[in-house]
Amino acid sequence: MRARKLISTLSVLGLTTLGVVVASPNAYAGSYGCAGNLSWSGKVTDTSGHEAGWVYDYWDGTDNCSVFVKSEYAGVKTFTQISLAAKNGGQGTDGYDSGNFTTYAGPARVKGVGTCVQELVGENDPSNHQIVNWLSGWHSGPGC
Repeated sequence: MRARKLISTLSVLGLTTLGVVVASPNAYAGSYGCAGNLSWSGKVTDTSGHEAGWVYDYWDGTDNCSVFVKSEYAGVKTFTQISLAAKNGGQGTDGYDSGNFTTYAGPARVKGVGTCVQELVGENDPSNHQIVNWLSGWHSGPGC
């Protein structure tokens, strides 16, 4: 009986852990203020070619919503920005976010029905020197 309970408990823990790993992109969506499902992600590099963070783009059927999650200087308040644009020119009212952030910039949203989107990301180091000026390719829409 004890062995069965132990196996059952370990199975639940294993599935819970697996669920967290599998669900992490959608967990980011909730954590960073975006709705929908992860539609695209891209590694952002700094001017030296080192990983500076990741852009996550979510789609809810109407809007694209993007965030830039820092890995370089994560936990340190630095100027960080993300801009999201739609190829058809459809700009949202909040397709841009910037400020002195410790973890991420965003969310940035645009109307994305039937079009491609792209992100522009910037980040400065603690001395306020620009270390990231990164532009994604067009993605997430028909024909991108």
